[in-house]
Amino acid sequence: MSNASIKSFMRSKARQEEVVSVLAPEGFVDEKGERAVLKVKRLSTNHINKVYEQYNYSTIARDENKQPIVRNNRIVKDFVQDAEGNINRLIVDALVFPDLHDKELMEFYGCVDVMDMPHAVFASRSEYEYVRDVVMKLSGTLSGEECECIINEAKN
Repeated sequence: MSNASIKSFMRSKARQEEVVSVLAPEGFVDEKGERAVLKVKRLSTNHINKVYEQYNYSTIARDENKQPIVRNNRIVKDFVQDAEGNINRLIVDALVFPDLHDKELMEFYGCVDVMDMPHAVFASRSEYEYVRDVVMKLSGTLSGEECECIINEAKN
């Protein structure tokens, strides 16, 4: 067993979210005609959990008259899960380049809410899913062959 001190667990890197360069979906090319590069933040577990809590929560279940539903003298809870909002928030938070908050980019796509940007910029299903999978892989929430392919492609 190692006699390491507590300082072994004090890494400044652990407090920062690393930024990784990854190839953009195939349809995005630079001025030279080469495939563009995304800069994606590897989101921390804490960051992911906070986003999850924003888009997945309990609320009071209500009937058609908007009255709380009560069973056995207890208020019934309903679980709200917004998977699409959750993923879009992770994409918005993870993308460093292109910055989806960029005013010029938002005006170009006619968006006033940054949460509309992932679907506007990555308009085709395959582009959106590619970016989603990159963000999820780098966040550690996606695994398997598809993830290895994404990372290996970015390295080459």
